[in-house]
Amino acid sequence: MKQWLCIVGAATALALGPCGAAMAGPFEDGQAAYDRGDYSQALQLWRAAAETGDARSEQMIGLSYELGRGVPRDDAMAAAWYRRAANQGLAEAEANLGALYASGRGVPENYAVAIMWWRKAAS
Repeated sequence: MKQWLCIVGAATALALGPCGAAMAGPFEDGQAAYDRGDYSQALQLWRAAAETGDARSEQMIGLSYELGRGVPRDDAMAAAWYRRAANQGLAEAEANLGALYASGRGVPENYAVAIMWWRKAAS
């Protein structure tokens, strides 16, 4: 009986393995491209996902603008993309947007607004 369960478990794992890889979406594919340094490809994939409202992709587009990876560095664009993701409750984007407000990069320096975003990120 135990051997039979092992065989069934192994067969199930083999059957589901390829499905898991096929289920990767634009965000995950974009992350893989970003990790290998193909920032243009990452942005292309994330923009497609962002059009459907994917907050993680919006956050990563913001980060790309903030760091100048695949696009010219532009803190105002970073703030705009962070805001899109932050408005959906993505904590990382909330924290990054707060940092931009605290430093006055891309947005007017405003500690009260920075703290508001940081509190949201922490909750």
